[in-house]
Amino acid sequence: MKSENLAPPKSIGDVIAGLRKDSSFEFKFSPVCSGIKENWIIADGKILGPQSNYPDGFSNEVWTNKCMEKFYAYLSLVPLESDSYYRFISKEKKGEFDDARKGIFCNSKNHRNSIEEVGKSVAIGPLFQYWQSKPYGFLLRGNALNTTCSDGAPLLEINENLKLASELMMVSELLTKFYDRNQDVFKRWERDSGVSEIDLFFVSLGIWDNENSPIRG
Repeated sequence: MKSENLAPPKSIGDVIAGLRKDSSFEFKFSPVCSGIKENWIIADGKILGPQSNYPDGFSNEVWTNKCMEKFYAYLSLVPLESDSYYRFISKEKKGEFDDARKGIFCNSKNHRNSIEEVGKSVAIGPLFQYWQSKPYGFLLRGNALNTTCSDGAPLLEINENLKLASELMMVSELLTKFYDRNQDVFKRWERDSGVSEIDLFFVSLGIWDNENSPIRG
C-alpha cells in the first residue's frame, strides 16, 4: 500500500488494518489534540492532553508510557483479563511464550543497551511502540514492582505469582479483543464528549499529535 493512497479510517477495523499494513498510517491519521495540558481533558468534541513530541529529559518510550498511564486511568480502560499486562514478541522470540506456558520467566533486557532489568517488562495496554514491528502478543499476570523499566513500562516481579494469562495471539486479534473489551467505554466517551471512538482508540494505542507541534520521531 502506498501512503499517498491511504483512506481515512471509518471503523476500528480500518484503524487496526491500516496500522498493520502501512508504517505511515500512524502519522497520517494521528488524532490532533486541540491544546497541550498536563492531564487529559476530553470534552466538547476536543482532545486536550500532553504534548506528543517528547520533552527534554524523556525518551519517546518513557514519555508515551507516562502519558498512557494517565489516559487509561482517565477513560477507565481495562485489560483483556483482570489485573493483566501486555507483552509483544517477534517471530524469533516465540520461544518466550513457550517458556511462559511452562512457568519459566526471566528478567527483560533493555532493547537499546542489553542491560538487564529487575523484572519482566510489560505494557499497560497494546501500545503501538511495542508491537509496530512484532506479530504476536499475549498477557501476563503478576506482582507489579514499585519501579518501572528503563523505558518507563511496568515491571512484573519474577516469582511464583507471575503467570501466563492468555494464549498467543496475532496483534490484530489482540487489538480487536482490546477494543471489544472496552467498546462500551469508547462509545460512552464518544457520546458524552463528542470525540469519535476512532480518535480515542488511536490515543489508547499511544498515537496522538498536537496542533503546531512537530511529528514525533
